[in-house]
Amino acid sequence: MLPMPNGTPLQELNTPCLLLDRDLLQQNIATMASLGTQSGIAIRPHTKTHKCPQIAKLQLTAGATGICTATLGEAEAMSEHGITDILITRMVVGQAKTQRLLNLATRGKIAVVCDSFGNAQALGQAAQERQVPLTVFIEINVGTGRCGVLPQSDDFLNLARFVQEHRWLVFGGLQGYAGHTSLMADAVLRKEASHIADNIGLAAKTMLEEAGIPVPVLTGGSTGTHAFTARGGYTELQAGSYATMDAEYSAIAGDVFRPALTLLATVISKTSPQWVIIDAGCKALAVDRGPSVLKDFPQLEYRSAGDEYGKITAKDGGEVRLQVGDLVELYPRHGCTTINLHDGLQIIKDGVLQDTWAVVGRGRVD
Repeated sequence: MLPMPNGTPLQELNTPCLLLDRDLLQQNIATMASLGTQSGIAIRPHTKTHKCPQIAKLQLTAGATGICTATLGEAEAMSEHGITDILITRMVVGQAKTQRLLNLATRGKIAVVCDSFGNAQALGQAAQERQVPLTVFIEINVGTGRCGVLPQSDDFLNLARFVQEHRWLVFGGLQGYAGHTSLMADAVLRKEASHIADNIGLAAKTMLEEAGIPVPVLTGGSTGTHAFTARGGYTELQAGSYATMDAEYSAIAGDVFRPALTLLATVISKTSPQWVIIDAGCKALAVDRGPSVLKDFPQLEYRSAGDEYGKITAKDGGEVRLQVGDLVELYPRHGCTTINLHDGLQIIKDGVLQDTWAVVGRGRVD
């Protein structure tokens, strides 16, 4: 996207573009920081949502203990912008990636998760050959059924002991991410599921401690379970979406965190009274979690109509009164994947462009 000068009114921005309300962003960050202080839990924001170092630095300034990234590539991008305390929450596997990981570990406090003995051996051997200490967390399966060693298995204790005793590996603790609970619409069921998952993590921590293996950190949780995890015995909270929010999470935690992220689009066609076409399709708004939601027009609904086209209709099938040239804002259904489609975030304050922040982790899925 062509850069626009600071001070440009919202009405003159090139569309489609992502807008981020700076006041709401800072309010969300302050709210989460306050929760951490009140609950006695460290906040380690997951930056896979925004992939933006300026936002990460605001979170760190507010008291975050460090950040999370989902991939090694995201961690490299954040490190290049001066962020040095990073937990990579996905396994790093393969010789080339392991060497990149160790390069990163020479520049800051870098940790990575592991859930297999073979991966741990490879990390340990590479760290020993390079003589670079590497912090490793054991990921446990707390019910998500994706990654993570089962804490009741023999592999769990043996893996933790191997990491703890390896000369060049530092045992950072346990990661127990309950991704299956974070988006449950029913708050009671979400609380119950989160409690069950968190108890698995706590039991695993106790198991290792009784075996003589100290567990410095138990990390996990999400925006959807922030209140439960913060009071459930975990030592770190990995919430990510709270900073910017999206339509999906707003339905769950919108009473605590405000939606700061919208996509600005322009009506480019109206060939029927029953619909208009905007310049934002699935290349501007991710569709993996469903359609985005129109801001200020609750009677209208949006759906992708192609790569570069979106269609807006009335929920009751009636006339759509928008005209060619009108601007609309939409709340992305899934902020993480939508932000990953854009080079930058247009930082808005009082309806005026204040700055443009690069999404430096965009496309860094490696």
